[in-house]
Amino acid sequence: MHRHLFVSDTHFGHAGILADRMSLRRPFASIQEHDEALIANWNAAVRPDDTVWHLGDFCYRCSEAYARDVFQRLNGRRFLIRGNHEKIGARLPWDGPVVDVARIVVQNSDGTSTGLWLSHYAHVVWPRMHHGDLHLYGHSHGSLPGTAARTDVGVDCFEFRPVTLDEIMAASYHEASHAAAVLLLGVGEIVSLSNVLISGQDGLTRTKLNQATTMTRGFVEAYVVSILAGRAGDQVFGEVNSGSGGAYASDLGMSTTMLAAMHCSLGLGGTLLHLASEAEAREFLRHDLDLGRRVENDLCRLFKVAVAFVEARRDTIETLAHRLVEARIMPGDEVRRVIGRQGAPNDVLVTLGGHDV
Repeated sequence: MHRHLFVSDTHFGHAGILADRMSLRRPFASIQEHDEALIANWNAAVRPDDTVWHLGDFCYRCSEAYARDVFQRLNGRRFLIRGNHEKIGARLPWDGPVVDVARIVVQNSDGTSTGLWLSHYAHVVWPRMHHGDLHLYGHSHGSLPGTAARTDVGVDCFEFRPVTLDEIMAASYHEASHAAAVLLLGVGEIVSLSNVLISGQDGLTRTKLNQATTMTRGFVEAYVVSILAGRAGDQVFGEVNSGSGGAYASDLGMSTTMLAAMHCSLGLGGTLLHLASEAEAREFLRHDLDLGRRVENDLCRLFKVAVAFVEARRDTIETLAHRLVEARIMPGDEVRRVIGRQGAPNDVLVTLGGHDV
């Protein structure tokens, strides 16, 4: 299916964009590092036949030759909505005329279509908003909260890359699923919740665990379910993707480490034999095939539990996800108000804490 992606405020060649005064500081040591990272991220996200709508401020304070070199390295058919720094950007060979605003209609992955109003600047009202059209904008660098019908698609908000409309919602569903599981399974309290995707940020659902030192197997498994709930949300509300994997601090990395420690360090895996410290558990896992089998069995079993949890709490998670699209960053108190203090379904809880055979 032909895809439309959206991005804004790349600011190629603009060293000042790395200044501390920016509301969301870009984590790059130099503008050269910044530009190469954004080019790589763009090409990883965009296929050659995709359409990319750039909502302004492509480059700033660089030579036209440099801007053209960057432009030629970027995948996709590219269209520009004029920003406030477009003296050079407007002269690049875009695939259509440079305009101030545009209305387009995109096909969603579920077969429906959505009208979009595109502008560099955020609007309070826009054409056909009362008929369901959404509004995408830039310029504010993540500092202006959106609403249920509009959002900032600048690179500061979405991991320094273009995103699809589906991806904008997917990040909120993923984090809302984490938050609901943490609270409703009694794992801990939510400190804050965010769908602002920034490379290197240590997780977007910040949690204070209820048990930091002594743990039961039931607590460990509930904790792992809350971690896997993000991936479960990906599956229930769309499709599983690579967002849960990668680094040791990823959802899959943390779940694997916790379960390995449960089996070979914490005495909660059906044996009293101490095989390694918690810190050594991951390395021990690499060399013990039987331990690997047991951890994999636990991961698969607990992921099914996570999926069942998300499906059972679908309405609550959808409500929280839509609120997160509006707010982008939510404090723990607001998350608790949205979710409420409802008990988790018994058919989810009874699957936790049993021993594998």
